[in-house]
Amino acid sequence: MKTPFIFLSLLIGMTNSMGGFISIVLLLMNYIGLWHMFEKAGEDGWRCIVPLYNVYIMGEICGKEKLSKIIIAIELIMMIVLPVVIYEFIRTSNNLFFKDDMTSAVALGIMIGALITFISIVIKKILRTMLDYYIIKSYGAPTGFLLLTFFLPAIAWMILGLSEKYPYRGLYNPNYVNSYWRTGKI
Repeated sequence: MKTPFIFLSLLIGMTNSMGGFISIVLLLMNYIGLWHMFEKAGEDGWRCIVPLYNVYIMGEICGKEKLSKIIIAIELIMMIVLPVVIYEFIRTSNNLFFKDDMTSAVALGIMIGALITFISIVIKKILRTMLDYYIIKSYGAPTGFLLLTFFLPAIAWMILGLSEKYPYRGLYNPNYVNSYWRTGKI
């Protein structure tokens, strides 16, 4: 009777290792694509590897530095402030709840932290999609390309970075009369 459990554990182990392999491949694709995108825009390619700095450089590439700074601020809130808020809530909750009922305080702290995290993730994803829109327009990609950046950004950055079809065209400004975006000519 142990054979099905051994098979099941092998199957789970293979799935986990395959998932890790796919994650590493997607991460490498993401960095390769971003590296070439940065170089097309005249930036140093190595800047795509630095985690929050690459978002700022993407904002510079498309002319939306303020938007990239807001995204970075949300990331910092999620990484630094949120664990402190959860810890402080749990630490000070002894005055709010009975001392025997510490598990409810911990659960409430975790729920509040999860709610703040969810709201932060939604806001960050909306703002990041806006930044991605300006990025793809700076490379002359069609608006439908935004769906690819939303669901499979590694593939989108590979296409933008390695394809000759999408050269860097400068800051996206649809209102400027003499720009590429109005006339279709560089």
